[in-house]
Amino acid sequence: MRPTNVAPQDFYDRSNQINIGDLKGNVQLANRNTKVSEIKKVFREDEPIKAVVIVSGKKPLGLVMNIHLDRTLSQRFGVALYYDKPIDAIMDVEPLIVDANIPVPEVADMAMNREKSKIFDHIIITEQGEVSGIVSVQDIMSAMSNIQHRYADAMNRVNEQLQKEIDERSKVEDELVTLNQELEERVAKRTSEIQESNQKLKNAVSVAEAANKAKSDFLSNMSHELRTPLNHIIGFTELVLGQHFGGLNETQSEYLTDVLNSSNHLLSLINDILDLSKIEAGKHELFISEIEIRPLLEKSIVMIKEKAQKHRIQITTEFDGVPEIIEGDARKIKQIMYNLLSNAVKFTGDNGRICLHAKRIADVSELPMHQCHPMISACEADLIEISVKDSGIGLKSDDRERIFNPFEQADSAKSRKYQGTGLGLSLTKKLVELHNGFIWVRSDGQGMGSDFRFILPSRQKAGNQAHPPVTFPADACPSIN
Repeated sequence: MRPTNVAPQDFYDRSNQINIGDLKGNVQLANRNTKVSEIKKVFREDEPIKAVVIVSGKKPLGLVMNIHLDRTLSQRFGVALYYDKPIDAIMDVEPLIVDANIPVPEVADMAMNREKSKIFDHIIITEQGEVSGIVSVQDIMSAMSNIQHRYADAMNRVNEQLQKEIDERSKVEDELVTLNQELEERVAKRTSEIQESNQKLKNAVSVAEAANKAKSDFLSNMSHELRTPLNHIIGFTELVLGQHFGGLNETQSEYLTDVLNSSNHLLSLINDILDLSKIEAGKHELFISEIEIRPLLEKSIVMIKEKAQKHRIQITTEFDGVPEIIEGDARKIKQIMYNLLSNAVKFTGDNGRICLHAKRIADVSELPMHQCHPMISACEADLIEISVKDSGIGLKSDDRERIFNPFEQADSAKSRKYQGTGLGLSLTKKLVELHNGFIWVRSDGQGMGSDFRFILPSRQKAGNQAHPPVTFPADACPSIN
């Protein structure tokens, strides 16, 4: 007789009969004409939902993953291109669809062999032609792992029984050798497949990096091409509005003013896109010079003073021992200050307050995050911290990092009160990082104001190579005394 009641191979074969339907999770269905914005709302309202199946009647057409939707919308023109379009414009139209009665290992083989270049996150499960659920590849791999663990447990029981039944030892040992060989072959095969997948992932990353560079180069070239005719439009519109070619009636003046304002707004957007694309393409250089930082900060207030006075906004300054001279690109630091101060004015109501604060940091240990940032830990010069604090609308905690992404604003609704391109803070962050500095924002919540801070070294190293951007949690940021 055999030394065990159940042979390991028999146990493994029965384990194989776990069907994919046993692993299915709840599924959310949507029509192919459902807008991307509505699908995004579904994900926001029901956090556990990671994917939505797109159907036509009862037939599954595609799959939309929450993480892939976020990635698409976070791209430079993602929201503008897709937010109000039907979801079938960006859904995965080649999902893997399997019947609920198919065993788990067969589904795993289908996912691995269907298209070597196709990586599946979730698989659609159907019963009698209708969608009944979805299952993640991670769940399938976990089930496969459980099968293998159960098989290993059976092997251990066989080995224990072998120690007790000497008469059957030789026979059982032969079986174990055979089983071990099978396992080794499977491990070798799986190892080879993993290596192949890793190589494909590396190739995909290289392709993505090349595509990103091509995109940045394209945006840079297109921005140059667009600015020339747009400057002509602005120039000629100003000439006509100045009545250099004859008088204008009230309606003509109003319409031409709208044309001029819209053209200037578009030019500002193009300039921001050009600057961002240059930075991303590595073509944005710093022109380092010695800067009298205090006069620069005082003059930056002049640019927003008129608008602040119009809304009776009080502006105060506090300079705590700032150095007389720092090294940096004066034009870009002016642009940083203008972006932050104009934002403060825009989002601060009548009779509000804005404080421009600057101080010298001689000891980097004053900063709780100094060990996290390579520039801080290696800096041999003093630092300067500049803060623009307002009493405006404030920020939700979820928005404090998102607003530094391109085309992002705290209020992303179409009907938002405060208009803008959503590029100002993203460009500001890039310019600060070009100076080997970093920027963050603090806010106690909506209606509690915002405090934008950035830190720069007082001297720039040769070569001006910026370190990779570092994100810090809000509670790691130093406070202003």
